[in-house]
Amino acid sequence: GSPGADLVEAHGIAQLLDQFDARAQNEGIAFAPAFGFDEVPADVAATIAVAGMDRPELTLTYALPRTGSRGTMKTALGIVQSKGPWIDEGRTVMVSAGDRSRWSPLPPPLGPRQAVAFPFSVGRLLPLHLELRSMQLYTTMGALQHGMLRAGLPLLRAAHALPGGRELMQRAIATVQRAEGPAGELRAKRWTVLAEARDQDTWRNVALTGSDVYGLTARLLAAGAQRMC
Repeated sequence: GSPGADLVEAHGIAQLLDQFDARAQNEGIAFAPAFGFDEVPADVAATIAVAGMDRPELTLTYALPRTGSRGTMKTALGIVQSKGPWIDEGRTVMVSAGDRSRWSPLPPPLGPRQAVAFPFSVGRLLPLHLELRSMQLYTTMGALQHGMLRAGLPLLRAAHALPGGRELMQRAIATVQRAEGPAGELRAKRWTVLAEARDQDTWRNVALTGSDVYGLTARLLAAGAQRMC
């Protein structure tokens, strides 16, 4: 998975799990349908945060670079139109991008940031190995960006549904973002993932931060392949 490919990944992950998970377990086959930046740091942070808790509440917040490669921008068109699974009192609910918002207590130097709901594919993976009472997924976004997202989504969905609409929007992205891959300045930008967990007795926050989501994805995929050989 490349960063930003969650629409494709989330749908593909669901299909793979539905069709092959039980069969893989019966055959003793290790099954890793997603192993890139979008999933691994958040999964690690969440797993550490909820360790030893009894059916905790978990909130994940991503703080990501504002721009991306052409591929990231193309898949982002689909992401913002999709829904992803959250958990509410043990029940799975589907939440659209931008449906909910909160202030996330990100660590310094970021500090508290406004964040909005986002359908990250890790939402399909965490419940496979964590027993959670609630799970919410957010990405940081300024008030102006959030307003533009809420106002522009109906138009974007309508345009996307038109014959040739998706191809037209992707050509427009190619015009604006001429570089196919991530530029050097983009790879230097930093990211943070915050996992907030609590149950009746315990509260714990775990934050991971770094740079170059594209290089990290490559290293994670390579490490995962070597580990599974």
